Amino acid sequence: MLVCRHSLFWLAAANVVGVMLALLLARPEWGAILGEYGYGRWMALHLNWQLYGWCSLPAVGILFRTYLNAGSAALAQANNALRFWSLTLALGGFGWLNGGTSGKLFLDWSALPRWMLIAALAFLWAVLAWNYWKPMRSAGLPPSTPQIRTIGKTAALVALAIVPAVLFWATRRQVYPAIDPGTGGPTGASLLGSTLVIVLILALTPKALGLPKTSGARERWLWLLFGADALLFLTVNHSNSSHADWRQIAALGSLLIWAPVLGRHLGCFVWARGSGLWLSAAIVWWALLVASGFAAFLPGILDHIKFTHGLVAHAHLAMGGLLTSYNVLVLLNLSGASTRTIQILSGRVAFFFWQAALVLHLAALTGIACVEIENPGRFFSGGAGWLFWMRFTAGAVMAGVSVRWAWRARNREYICENTSHA
Repeated sequence: MLVCRHSLFWLAAANVVGVMLALLLARPEWGAILGEYGYGRWMALHLNWQLYGWCSLPAVGILFRTYLNAGSAALAQANNALRFWSLTLALGGFGWLNGGTSGKLFLDWSALPRWMLIAALAFLWAVLAWNYWKPMRSAGLPPSTPQIRTIGKTAALVALAIVPAVLFWATRRQVYPAIDPGTGGPTGASLLGSTLVIVLILALTPKALGLPKTSGARERWLWLLFGADALLFLTVNHSNSSHADWRQIAALGSLLIWAPVLGRHLGCFVWARGSGLWLSAAIVWWALLVASGFAAFLPGILDHIKFTHGLVAHAHLAMGGLLTSYNVLVLLNLSGASTRTIQILSGRVAFFFWQAALVLHLAALTGIACVEIENPGRFFSGGAGWLFWMRFTAGAVMAGVSVRWAWRARNREYICENTSHA
């Protein structure tokens, strides 16, 4: 439940900032009220709190479930790690509002917040490692069952040890990935590699959550396909490459197979009560994300939408659609079907409000992009104003849902004290 509380808090905080940004787009003159703390600075909060708060913490919950021991000591360690993480995000927000930035989208950490992020990651790893190698014993509690030190768990823990160093290196202003010289965006190879990481995470999630398989479920075919796609990634050109290169197009197009494959794979497990709608939504948004991403990459399309709200729509499809549906699914299955988490997140009304508002939000962003592309003069003269108000309304509904979730998660009647609910 600790992970649920922190995750939902940052979702609500980021969404409230997003609503303010949507209002400033509908009424730009109101930005004068903020003075130097304008749109650009608040945008950093919105993006980074979503990515490093809401999008990251449920994954931390999976790590806790995998490596933590039973007992109050482990629960206290997990709580301290989450508090350190949230303190880092709060300090980062203060820095971004005051103009501190690395200038790198999604790696926008500099000065003291950058060091705090690395320290938070290192502390989290130390908690995981301590619980894995030195099983805790708490007074008054029965001894916990010794963990089975599988090769996979050990290898994953070793791999996680290098994450702080890698992120410290990646947040340097001098470090940039390969780009498409014609658009300034990522290459097909880099998009393939980053998406395969998401495929791996989605495929391993049921096992990490300890979900039982349905009868007749098979996984070998999935890993054969993953190995083939990983081999394709290793052989394709990783330097600066144009989106007109057929090899880059083919590399990215190989991802289209993963919508039905992952959908079938995730359907072969028994999920906790209340998960069905969010699982279906995650699969649908995943399919739309991959298909629209591939279409947007093609020559003649990317050239028109690369600096428009079309890419903003794609980002919201990923964050508000796939990742939110996936994260709610993870939170519902972290603690078991008997916990209060299900009472908070499994409501059908909140689900339909979120999904309907997201569809409206995406429609507004797509409409704004069409105006930008077809008639830039009309766009800059305020011709898309009603679409910005449509976007604001949809965002306000989504923020309302997330604030309600966060409020219920903070309510003392929902706080669990069992370590397995961390």
